[in-house]
Amino acid sequence: MTTPEERGSGGLEAVDEIRARRLVVVDESNCERLVAEVVDDILELRMDLPSSRPGRRTSLLCFAAPGFDQMSAGIGVQLWVDGDVVDEVSWWADSQPSE
Repeated sequence: MTTPEERGSGGLEAVDEIRARRLVVVDESNCERLVAEVVDDILELRMDLPSSRPGRRTSLLCFAAPGFDQMSAGIGVQLWVDGDVVDEVSWWADSQPSE
């Protein structure tokens, strides 16, 4: 693995701020590995693990949701396997932590 100093900046200059609706970091195979976006006012940061089998994916999703309708604001972490939530820990402003 190379260090940032060894890779260099690739001719890019440092900036103070970048604004985007969706930020995606891909690996050498052009597979999404890190995705940051806002979906229906919920901030999501998803980290994907590469799979040895096509069509399979394991992801860790961190989210922050503002309060809306009957729900209070909350944050949480979900474990996804092939697009399905298999585990979640979340904290909501008006309730006890879920596990």
